Amino acid sequence: MTRPDPEPDQEHPLKRWLPWQVAAALAGLAAAAAGWLLATAIAGVGWVSAPVGGFPVQLGTQFWLLANGAGGVIDGVLVTLTPLGFTGLMVLILHWLTGWAARIAQPDGKDDPPLAALLGPAGIAAAGYLVPLLTVAGALGSQEQLIRAAIAGTVIAAIGALWGAYAGASQLPWRGWPRWLRAVPRAVLASLLVLTAAASAVLTYAVVEGGARMIGLADHLHLGWVGNLVMLLVQLAYLPNLLLWVVSYVLGAGFTLGDGSLVSPAATQLGLMPGIPVLAVVPEAGTQTVAPWLWLLVGVLAGAVAAGWVVQARPRARFDETALAGGLAGVGAAAVLLLFAWLSTGNLGTGRLVDLGPRLIELALLAPGVLGLSGVAVGLVWGLVRRPPRTDAAASSAN
Repeated sequence: MTRPDPEPDQEHPLKRWLPWQVAAALAGLAAAAAGWLLATAIAGVGWVSAPVGGFPVQLGTQFWLLANGAGGVIDGVLVTLTPLGFTGLMVLILHWLTGWAARIAQPDGKDDPPLAALLGPAGIAAAGYLVPLLTVAGALGSQEQLIRAAIAGTVIAAIGALWGAYAGASQLPWRGWPRWLRAVPRAVLASLLVLTAAASAVLTYAVVEGGARMIGLADHLHLGWVGNLVMLLVQLAYLPNLLLWVVSYVLGAGFTLGDGSLVSPAATQLGLMPGIPVLAVVPEAGTQTVAPWLWLLVGVLAGAVAAGWVVQARPRARFDETALAGGLAGVGAAAVLLLFAWLSTGNLGTGRLVDLGPRLIELALLAPGVLGLSGVAVGLVWGLVRRPPRTDAAASSAN
């Protein structure tokens, strides 16, 4: 049974007066404006409690640039530690609005729209997002901020717009891939979810254990309830950064909190630390209660999950093929983790407040090794246990 052709413009009444090109451009502009307004609102509330960093609009604009990867000048100091939580929120807003434009651009009555119906709205929406970002960065920021905005902003706009265009057309980018290859994005996502769950548990335990120190530092800052609320929102904006730092910790690489401060399962050395309440939960040197090597089991589990997702999509593969596929799945998940870990690094100022985040060199050695080797092991065992039966032709040839 075929679906009856809809009447012209029946599914999308907006087409009668709003071309999809205009809708896509408005989507990008609206996403940029929404992010700026939200950043300015938070800055305005915070400025009432502690008037630093210029007027609220100026402070909010710099925080908006910071969330777009351009860095922000806060109280005269260039901060480059991107709040990935706020960045993700802006990607989500652009995704929603681009999806709306993509539904307008989608040809009526077609379940499988042409590629142009997806890339067109995505490209225009991304451009609509980039134009105000680069304009503000060029007018109010330094040359370094403009360059960073051009690079990071393009990535942010591309991810949000493409995601929204495909979602608006109810399509998946990997729809036409082979079955085993379609399992790769899911395998990487499942592996990252395992690492995120473990990091969330560790961070929650640290907050409960060091809650008194965190509250004491917050009281020492004398921000008042309004300032504490803004501080909470800012810390939530940096929550993905903190989780990535903890992931680096559980994989054995650890992270730094400025020059002279190192936190890892093997060794902890704390120097001058930023006066941020959540950082007060960092354990002191010599207080680790779990053997360092036990944390690596989290990475082993993450690699095993990635391998399982890929290998189960190849039921007829030989054991050597499943071992290779499992290892590549683990290494692929580690590569994505390294990318996000790199994005979570940055500076909170100058001097001893530089180089905050995961130790990337150590993580680049440990993450692929742990996840990749566990993926190889799971793939090998899976292939041997689920060894495909020999066909009659193969048996006759062997005889």
